[in-house]
Amino acid sequence: MIARSLISALAASALVMVSACQPDAPTAGPAPSEPLPDFDALFAERYMQPFNAKDIPAWLDGFAEDAVGMHNGLPPMVGRDAIRGFGEAVRDGFELAKIDARVDDVQHSGDWVYTRGSYTSTFVPKAGNQGAPSGQQQGKFLLLWERQPDGDWKIILDMGNSNGPPVAPDQDGP
Repeated sequence: MIARSLISALAASALVMVSACQPDAPTAGPAPSEPLPDFDALFAERYMQPFNAKDIPAWLDGFAEDAVGMHNGLPPMVGRDAIRGFGEAVRDGFELAKIDARVDDVQHSGDWVYTRGSYTSTFVPKAGNQGAPSGQQQGKFLLLWERQPDGDWKIILDMGNSNGPPVAPDQDGP
């Protein structure tokens, strides 16, 4: 009798623990069955168009508050304020002669989507920014998007780097 009571109590406890470990039902945002936006268009509208127009506030609107930016030779930029500084430095220090970027792949899992792509850009340093790297550069990027509680999609990770040669051993590198 004691063994049966003990087994019943253990089974009940296990059921309670398993139930407690189940994820809560979503409380906000669209249902997972809703169609995804066109991330090629979202990338163009929220990232490339404002960046090319040097409209930093509009560009930042595509990022979550706690987004992280990771780019060539720079420490991680954590949060929109740090990412703002990066965008302003590019805007104020360079003329963007040309940038062509395209999304090569889109993958989706739940409330996350990543877009992987490639770019070709030509940056010309503005007066006072001599010594800054210039010329044509080819590279790749990865953006991780997250569905926000209001259903909007925001960038939570922006990674990009050039396909250029590695830093020579006698030079300082990142």
